[in-house]
Amino acid sequence: MSDSFRSPRRYCRITLALVVSAGALAPAAPGAVHRLSDGQSFSTIELVYSKPALTPDGERVVYCQNAETAGAFALWSVRLPGGAPVRLSGALAGGGLACWFRISPDGSQVVYMANQDAPATYELYSVPVDGSALAVKLNPALVGNGNVSSLFEISPDSATVIYRADQVADDRFDLWTVPIGGGAAVK
Repeated sequence: MSDSFRSPRRYCRITLALVVSAGALAPAAPGAVHRLSDGQSFSTIELVYSKPALTPDGERVVYCQNAETAGAFALWSVRLPGGAPVRLSGALAGGGLACWFRISPDGSQVVYMANQDAPATYELYSVPVDGSALAVKLNPALVGNGNVSSLFEISPDSATVIYRADQVADDRFDLWTVPIGGGAAVK
């Protein structure tokens, strides 16, 4: 992906915040504002590729931010109405991007696409939404120049991930399924 694809001008500079009204998500003073994100002075929440998303139970929010390394947008989760953010994606170098994600319908897992293992290769990972375990790579080794597409979905029962990738032949994208916790991918 070219550098223009990640142009800094396209990133919105905001602080992820939640306004909690009386009795909405947790006991708080009416109109209280809680800062949810954290990070270095250069930090921004990425909004070009994804928007922050709530888990189905409304207890956590998942978002993409360059909180630790300039230009490395990792995936984060934080409990509502506030708490310490937890990094979900693996360590990313500058230029790393883990911003395409889906939360499983049961709210337990986040599936995301990132270039966390190799700068030019985007692969698919699954991780518990609370960060209680390390991310698991879902796709097998890819063919040279192969990538997973950002168009992937999680089954309604939260058991399977359906994704598109050119993992067998370069530029031939096939449809695959894999268990959300990892395992053999089936074409």
